[in-house]
Amino acid sequence: MFSLVALVDVNRVGQSGPTELGWNLDAYARRAEAFGARVLVIDGHDLAAIDGALSEAGQAASEQPTVILAKTIKGRGFSEVEDQEGRHGKPFPPDMA
Repeated sequence: MFSLVALVDVNRVGQSGPTELGWNLDAYARRAEAFGARVLVIDGHDLAAIDGALSEAGQAASEQPTVILAKTIKGRGFSEVEDQEGRHGKPFPPDMA
């Protein structure tokens, strides 16, 4: 039985700017598949989708690892920082905390 599962948060924004592939989930999937992984693509803000993908990955005992690509929006729900570059890993100023 093989039980390696990688959950990848694809949120487009890196530490100092946008990532090279952004939200190009097809490109991420092709890369993971090139290494022999089975790929599941989900909405990373949908708890039912996350639960379903983890369950599916756990039930599929095989010689193949599973990569779950979860598309998310960094800071979702907080309009002051949602999907903004330059906010990664920084505390809110006192007036926003």
